[in-house]
Amino acid sequence: MSYKVLIPLGVEKSKHPHTPLMYFVDKSYITKLTNYGLTPVFIVPGLPETDMEALYREASGALYIGGADINPALYQQRRHAQTDLVDPYNDFFGVALLKRILTDRKPFLGICRGCQLLSVAAGGTLYQHLPEITGMRHSIRPGQEYGDLMTNSRHQVNIVPRTKSVAILGNTVISTNSGHHQSICDVGKGLRPSAYASDGVIEMIEHLDPDYFCFGIQAHPEIEENGPFEPFFEAFSRAVMDFQDRGFDK
Repeated sequence: MSYKVLIPLGVEKSKHPHTPLMYFVDKSYITKLTNYGLTPVFIVPGLPETDMEALYREASGALYIGGADINPALYQQRRHAQTDLVDPYNDFFGVALLKRILTDRKPFLGICRGCQLLSVAAGGTLYQHLPEITGMRHSIRPGQEYGDLMTNSRHQVNIVPRTKSVAILGNTVISTNSGHHQSICDVGKGLRPSAYASDGVIEMIEHLDPDYFCFGIQAHPEIEENGPFEPFFEAFSRAVMDFQDRGFDK
């Protein structure tokens, strides 16, 4: 049996002028899902409505990946000079889809941008440029690559006691990679912070419903083979399989 997870693709600008925007997903996300028995189903805005509906119904969970900055119009703020907007339409698509996911209670895991978008979809706000808020480094340095997250910008994360997150991780302190210049400010309705960096930046959020698997992780655990967040992928896999096996109306 195939257990499918919906992944809205990221969008990035081409390095070549006058070239259309490109959709992408890093291989590490695909590898991580397939390692836990999950099959990714990719979705993008602009598909025919019937195809979009079919893909949504096929999936028993959703994973939102990292990517570009989120359009601040979605949380009623003006654009900061350091906010890099790639495709505002894709942001509105991602929020609308996520609101449906939350309503249907499909298992959800948001990573980096996906964590931020979860909070925004629930009515939260973001810090648009962390270097103005904290002196602690949360992003990779100019010229570094995505893979440098493994060894650079690592820091300690404190998990909030008596949360679902600490129950899954089994630890109250972990070390994570870090690669973001934005972060959650006000947490969206129905969510709560479940982990913080030492400077107070929110590193994880979770849904208040104890029976609903819905989490956001600010770090990039998908690039680590046996990192501290591995229990989350296992728990996500179980939640997706349970959702499908119980025959929920999708």
